[in-house]
Amino acid sequence: MQLTNKTDHYVAFKVKTTNPKQYCVRPNIGVVLPGSTCDVTVTMQAQESPPDMQCKDKFLVQSVAAENGATAQDINAAMVITLKLLIGFISTSLLHAYNFWLVLSYVHVLS
Repeated sequence: MQLTNKTDHYVAFKVKTTNPKQYCVRPNIGVVLPGSTCDVTVTMQAQESPPDMQCKDKFLVQSVAAENGATAQDINAAMVITLKLLIGFISTSLLHAYNFWLVLSYVHVLS
């Protein structure tokens, strides 16, 4: 997943998952500088696909505009904007055809 900061401000982020034992997210917290990007790697641990190919696991990307020079430790929960990412399994044939493990679809959460 690539986070892009199209603003003129520092943006702090944190990535959470509903199933932390099944996914490794690195980095799961950080700051994206103005006009730059940050690559976040989501690695799924080995597991059996459910028979119906339905997955209830979710990711949450939280972000907040921060002061210049801010670090992730400077951010508090009250300042955060939330984005949920839903997970979907794909079949093995599609995996080989398109060379990816899972599909993330963006769902904006409006306050």
